[in-house]
Amino acid sequence: IVDMLESPRGSSELRVCDFKTAGSRPNADMLYLDLQFTTYYYASLQPEFWLGFDDGSDGSKNPDGSPRYPPMENGEELYERFKGADRKVIWYHLRQNKELDCGPRDDGDFMRLMRCCDEIEKAVNHDIFVPSISGNSCTFCSYTDICKAYVPPPIDTYDSF
Repeated sequence: IVDMLESPRGSSELRVCDFKTAGSRPNADMLYLDLQFTTYYYASLQPEFWLGFDDGSDGSKNPDGSPRYPPMENGEELYERFKGADRKVIWYHLRQNKELDCGPRDDGDFMRLMRCCDEIEKAVNHDIFVPSISGNSCTFCSYTDICKAYVPPPIDTYDSF
């Protein structure tokens, strides 16, 4: 969610909040290095985030003919209003009703993000898919039928105790 705050003195702060239900809160170092939050920060700086994108050259339309990437309501006004605003990216823990500031981002962070995107593109172009071992994410994926990295879970042969 994008939250726009204005101080009584007229300055604006743009807050990009990601609501989480995780059991534990990450530490500040983890959030600072998290590319998801760098992506949110970077996206909020881009005109397309506010104005949408639909040049029609790539056929990016929904089945009903509407733009696939529509603009925000009042997108032009919001872009102009917040393009120079201070930004915060917030990890918001819903169970504890607490927020953590993910820290500032700069050109170095954006270059790391672009490098990661370039490497992902290379992997996709070469059909190289490194599985994530950070959790059982394969159970949530819709592409296990074509994924070369997918290994079905072992069949449990143990009897109940």
